[in-house]
Amino acid sequence: MPFCRQIALFIACVATPGTLCAQDTTAVRAPDTVAVHSDSAEGLRLFLDCHVGGCDFDYLRTEITWVNYVRDRTAAQVHVIATSIATGGGGSEVTLTFSGEREFSGVDDEFRYNTARGATGDELRQQLAHALKLGLAHYAMRTRFARDLAVNFIGVVGAHAQQAPRDPWNFWVFGAGLSGYLNGESQSSSRGGSGSFSASRTTADWKFRANLYGSTDRSSYQLDDTTNLIARSHSYYGSALLVRSVTGHLSLGGTVSASAST
Repeated sequence: MPFCRQIALFIACVATPGTLCAQDTTAVRAPDTVAVHSDSAEGLRLFLDCHVGGCDFDYLRTEITWVNYVRDRTAAQVHVIATSIATGGGGSEVTLTFSGEREFSGVDDEFRYNTARGATGDELRQQLAHALKLGLAHYAMRTRFARDLAVNFIGVVGAHAQQAPRDPWNFWVFGAGLSGYLNGESQSSSRGGSGSFSASRTTADWKFRANLYGSTDRSSYQLDDTTNLIARSHSYYGSALLVRSVTGHLSLGGTVSASAST
């Protein structure tokens, strides 16, 4: 029986408080998008340093069964670091950095994918597992495991890549409000109203927000048969914010505001 060379993937989890990164080497067979079938009990030695949502090692062990999860980083042949940054749409951009160790020194790779805003825990761990499978195949094809690799295409041949639904508002969000009041007595009366308007737009590159507010009030008092006192007041306020994303971790912008009242 041929002895398969081993690859180690470094995987450490800190996504969930209290989650331990201890990993055993027991393999449980389960269907994989990228599957490896081998007569050897040894698999790719993996260690994952995980700082993103979806770091469920119990799930990963059942989804990626053709690897050995190691506790010791020095035993790893592939070191994977998973990090994420927030996107303008409310989701995250996840980056998996693959670094080859030992006989795979210098064989590095990187894979990125986006998670949707409000994605469930199950969706996050499925995306992470899928990305890991793709990255591990890059190393497995350099071993004797390559002969047992099976790649399944689950899309439609010739179909265009699925695109995100088009937003008819082009990411703009508007808000408006009106209010008013009216009351009176035999010798006094008052009325007034206010209105507000807001507009905002957030993308991966830009963030814009503007707010406008105004109010007016009028009160009338009958002091005597010949004297009527009228009091009027008005107030206005406006503000705007504009921010530009410079890098994945740095943005620059400014804000301006103005108000007036009588």
